[in-house]
Amino acid sequence: MLDLMIDILLRVSLADGILNPSEEKLIQTAVRIFNLSDDQYRTIRSRYVTESERYYAILGCDINDSDQHIKQQYRKLVSDYHPDKIAAKGLPAEFTKFANDKFREIQEAYEVVKKERGIR
Repeated sequence: MLDLMIDILLRVSLADGILNPSEEKLIQTAVRIFNLSDDQYRTIRSRYVTESERYYAILGCDINDSDQHIKQQYRKLVSDYHPDKIAAKGLPAEFTKFANDKFREIQEAYEVVKKERGIR
């Protein structure tokens, strides 16, 4: 029954064709509440989403976007979430921590997409 609930949440989240990172974060919260393992979640999720799609979503891109568009989007996100830029604004430490985490996530996503596509 719990697997079915996660399955339904994934289907609803993917109704627009993309699993948004914020939607996935909510689903992962439900996974923890239901005490499902990460392996169980990955198995259910793999029915609908490949891992590479997640990385494109983090970059705000689609798998069909051009290499140039992906590079531009990556540069924009890196600029928007650069921890030094956030720290310079004098925001609370929580914002800097969030920026650090988001920056690492963007870097990881771009590295995977770059490798997958052979982007230099």
